Amino acid sequence: MSKEEDSKGELIFSRLFQSWFASEKSTLVFAASLPTGLSFAGLQKDRKTFVQSIGQADFHALATAPDGTIWAAEKNYVWKWENATESGGYQADDGRLYIPRLRIFTSDLGIRDMSVDGLNTLLMASGGYSVIGRATTGASFEFVWKPSFISKVAREDRCGLSGIGLYDSDRHCVTLRGRSDKELGWKEGFDGGGCVMMIKDSSVLCEGLCLPCAPRWHNNELYLLNTGTAEFGKVDQATKRFVPICQCPGYPTGIAFLRQWAVVALSSTPPEGTLDLTLPATAAFVARKATPFNGVLIVDLRSGDIAHHAYREDAEFHVSSVAVLPECPTAKAIGQESPHLDSLVTTRRKSKEEKS
Repeated sequence: MSKEEDSKGELIFSRLFQSWFASEKSTLVFAASLPTGLSFAGLQKDRKTFVQSIGQADFHALATAPDGTIWAAEKNYVWKWENATESGGYQADDGRLYIPRLRIFTSDLGIRDMSVDGLNTLLMASGGYSVIGRATTGASFEFVWKPSFISKVAREDRCGLSGIGLYDSDRHCVTLRGRSDKELGWKEGFDGGGCVMMIKDSSVLCEGLCLPCAPRWHNNELYLLNTGTAEFGKVDQATKRFVPICQCPGYPTGIAFLRQWAVVALSSTPPEGTLDLTLPATAAFVARKATPFNGVLIVDLRSGDIAHHAYREDAEFHVSSVAVLPECPTAKAIGQESPHLDSLVTTRRKSKEEKS
């Protein structure tokens, strides 16, 4: 891998990553461990690559809404960042500024994935309770769905619910590490016990997976990560089989899409709660004498090639999720401890009806 700088504290981009930012005019958002926390990567006005990290918390799941709103989950809370250049008042010469507008206490639900539905509602995949829950300010979550075989909603991580993919009411789906109704039962036969399950009727669309996560519909195709084998791929809907697209140089943790590109987040360590398991990917890394890395891949869906990558030489840094802000070359955010926070006042823009 080529380097543009030698620093364990910096994200190192491959040589042509800058040109990808320039051509796609979009910003990447990462959820990562502290001290990084929430991060943004894109281009500045001078066309140089930038990375901004606001720390604040160990974020482990991300979701974006069509209007560009960003949701991020930490252990006991979910946060909502809104674009201040859209919500009114603030003028940004070099792109968007994201401000934290809402923080909801959830307690520890074991949120492994999130998605925003057509009603602009945040849905959370709670691995801890084996349910899909709706974010609300009146409770830790509002119950939406659970697998039909789960007999009790309890903090027992029974089936390893790991992801939620929204498309339409007939094709909403989830990923499970195993079909078990007992505490941590998914760990028994985890290698091959994972599956994709349809929310509509709890039918199984694809099985034989190893720690699947991040199911995502894109251009009528269902993509996902088979983390236990370090593969990014898609489901052949005719045969209901997982078809690998590329082998990842780390444990894949999240996916986002932009036109013909897949953005895949990577971690150098296996998912939380799996350190006591012998994963096929871990054995493969050892056999190749390869060191898995933390960072992100840009995969060309037309060829399956890894076109660009970025990584960080820091064992303490773990990327757990990624999102894309399309048509947004530059975006930054402020956190609860950002300087001058007390003087950053925004006003709501008037609607057309109010102006008239």
